[in-house]
Amino acid sequence: MARQLEYVVLFTVAATEPGGEGGEDSVVLVAWEILSAANNQVIDREQLYVRPTEFIAHGSTLPVGITTDAVQSATPLSVVLKQFHAAVTKLTGGFCLLTCGPQAIRGLLHPEAQRCEILPENYFYHYLDLVTEFTRAFPDFQQLPNLESMGEFLGVDVSGSGPLHELKLLSSVVQKLIAQGHRFGTPQEVQQDCDLDVSTNSSSVKENCVVRLRGLPFQASLKDVQRFLVGLNVVPGAIIFGINATGRRTGEAVVVLETAEQADLALKRHKHYLRERYVEVYEATPSDFLDMQGSVQDGQPDRSTFVRMQGIPYRASEADIAEFFDPEATTRGGEKGVFIVLLPNGRATGDAFAIFPSEKEVESAMQKDRCNLGSRYVELYKSSLKEFQMVLERSGTAEQKSHFVDMLGLKLSSSASAADEMGGRERTCVKLRGLPWSATADTVVDFFGDLRDDIVTGGIHIMLDSMNRPTGHGYVRMKSVAAAGRASEELHKQYIEDRYIEVFQCSGDEMARGSGPYRGGARVDMGGGRRRFGDGGTTVHCRGLPYSATERDVAEFFQDYGVKESDVDLVYNSTGHCTGIAYVSFPSNDLAHTAVRHKHRQYIGRRYVELSTF
Repeated sequence: MARQLEYVVLFTVAATEPGGEGGEDSVVLVAWEILSAANNQVIDREQLYVRPTEFIAHGSTLPVGITTDAVQSATPLSVVLKQFHAAVTKLTGGFCLLTCGPQAIRGLLHPEAQRCEILPENYFYHYLDLVTEFTRAFPDFQQLPNLESMGEFLGVDVSGSGPLHELKLLSSVVQKLIAQGHRFGTPQEVQQDCDLDVSTNSSSVKENCVVRLRGLPFQASLKDVQRFLVGLNVVPGAIIFGINATGRRTGEAVVVLETAEQADLALKRHKHYLRERYVEVYEATPSDFLDMQGSVQDGQPDRSTFVRMQGIPYRASEADIAEFFDPEATTRGGEKGVFIVLLPNGRATGDAFAIFPSEKEVESAMQKDRCNLGSRYVELYKSSLKEFQMVLERSGTAEQKSHFVDMLGLKLSSSASAADEMGGRERTCVKLRGLPWSATADTVVDFFGDLRDDIVTGGIHIMLDSMNRPTGHGYVRMKSVAAAGRASEELHKQYIEDRYIEVFQCSGDEMARGSGPYRGGARVDMGGGRRRFGDGGTTVHCRGLPYSATERDVAEFFQDYGVKESDVDLVYNSTGHCTGIAYVSFPSNDLAHTAVRHKHRQYIGRRYVELSTF
């Protein structure tokens, strides 16, 4: 809704530019100008240098016109903001901050204030964006709206550079708008808090609004991630931690922001720090989020009555764990409220979840953090229904799933019933150990020889670790118990290239629980002409592909090096979505190495691709 303000406070912030790839920036200047909207006159203007909280990092560069001496002799940000507060509280009428774009408020001021342990005043949580206001005033404007293009359109002198020139140009453009009778719209809102304990409706997850965080501390909480993204608006409930095949956190999370513009600001926090670790930030897709979210029902409260335990003795029972919390807290249903996370072979991982009847009980339970259970101290972390369900779906036995579905009223995803689809406890599968790193589903088909016709279509899983690298293990689903038994007898310790492969018969249940991210894609009914890695050519590992990339896209990227679509093996996760990794077979070693030299870090779409040879 359009409105007329009494004062508009133009606000700019300048910061160092980090050297290298990513890293934190430091605010070194805050400048403002107070403009009376009634008479279109400047009534106050100030520019203050800011002393960085730490010495300016090696390789960082200062903005144009700002010297090292000026910032080293300046006052801290807390003092500068007090001076700003004194200036705006003198105003006798209503005011609102105005910036050009979101970077000054969302990308610089709020993160720096958090690092300095400063609580910003309420007026820093609302601001007008000149780009939005200009677009409203001139909807037919054809150029990309920035200060220079807007100034040129309005006949303003745009010559000059540096942050102080930016404030002057910002003032000139705003005064032109006011002179033409412009009425300002609704301010942008900066999120102060967010309900993190709900499940996100899939309709809230939009294209270009999703980012992936990598390198998070394993004990990081939802609040920690929200603090890392301070200044940006996270969609309620839209922070999901990654879980590996054994139910442990991978150090990754996928987050949905309200707008694509804010997702771009999140990408600028690449290699900023959360506690003692820097966090990498990458683009992601809605399917990445929905895959990681699992099947927690949209809109359902994500009850925070769960505690995650790490470091429990491997022989500890559910009863031992329930007793561990007594008398400080009582688990729901005693030992029935304990979920011990198991490996596919049935051994304990050292992790468990304890379920409590209320959040108050959780607070009491957390007093036992780092207390001993037997001879080992146990680390405790607050968890959620969402994380509990993802681990249960990934690592729970059929008995555990049935128990907690009944106890908590859960609705597991269709993928959680994969064990039944793969044959349940029937030993219709085989496990492969010792596969070459370059092995593909096609390699496995060739290895099975005459038994290839007994492989279920799409039944080959070559396992990947949490970094999407091959582990050397794989699973193959056969059409019958007899076929699986024959494969384990005839193929055990036979060779692929120069490595012998161990082959063990196993159940569909074990395959489902062991199948985390995988590389697949072979059609077992295809005829001759399949490529064989290592037969005179070289495999190139590609990382960083757009998630929407196809075999054709990759083949066209390497079109000058004799690569065909059939030479491209995309890597998919356990839900069938592309991971951004591919393995490409080249006709010769020379062509492969030449391609790596010339195409490394070249772009496919908006993303550069990293290449390496085996």
